[in-house]
Amino acid sequence: MQRSLHTAPKLRPAWNAASLAAVRNAAPGPRNAWSEDTTVLMALLCFFAPQKLPVDLLLGGAAARRRWNREGGIETAEACHVGLAPELAGLLSDPRRLGDAFAELDLSSAVSTNPDGSHGLDGELAARIRDSIPPELGAFWRRQALILAWRAVPWKYLELP
Repeated sequence: MQRSLHTAPKLRPAWNAASLAAVRNAAPGPRNAWSEDTTVLMALLCFFAPQKLPVDLLLGGAAARRRWNREGGIETAEACHVGLAPELAGLLSDPRRLGDAFAELDLSSAVSTNPDGSHGLDGELAARIRDSIPPELGAFWRRQALILAWRAVPWKYLELP
């Protein structure tokens, strides 16, 4: 007998467990103190550091986009269809979860919040976390950061006229 989706056990992708362990081992303060969302966000932020990151970039990069298709109709393009991890898309497209994760990082002084609402991660801490993530996962996180940055730019600036 097959379980319905809402009762199926939650499976974590391979990148998740190894990334969480690397961030928790490299980050300051008590290990395992951050929630899973916060730890995942920290892994992502270290691939944007030392740039200040507006929350809108994350929300916009993970959001579904509507665009014209070849037949002249409108289609919805989900971030997961271009390579953003579904678990990451779920976190970054939920303003409440994302806000809670940033608040947790802000309380621990792991990130700084700027007057314009952008968030910054100390370059030294970011480098320590990046160095602790296995190389094959480093490529995964760089690709996730690139997808988010690319998707945050409006279509009209990406496509030829």
